[in-house]
Amino acid sequence: MFDLQMWELEKYNSWPSILSTFNNSLTSGSVPAYFKSALAETLLKKNNLDPSILNNYRHVSKLPFISKILEKIVFNQLVTHQKANYLKSFSLSIIQ
Repeated sequence: MFDLQMWELEKYNSWPSILSTFNNSLTSGSVPAYFKSALAETLLKKNNLDPSILNNYRHVSKLPFISKILEKIVFNQLVTHQKANYLKSFSLSIIQ
């Protein structure tokens, strides 16, 4: 059985470790290796397509959600720096 109170306790106990990992990554300029690992899958584009035709498939890489949080932190810092220093706009559409 799922214990909500225990989950809430565990959720908050892990934040100092996660924040430490983020801070270390930002100060060192490197990303932990386990943030870079992805689960690659091949999926049919639509359920009604013929599975025997390779062009009907697309590749999907599932990254750990924690790496997406770090990505968003870095993006926000870049945008803040850009605005604070009146730098020319640059495109980060892949992150947004």
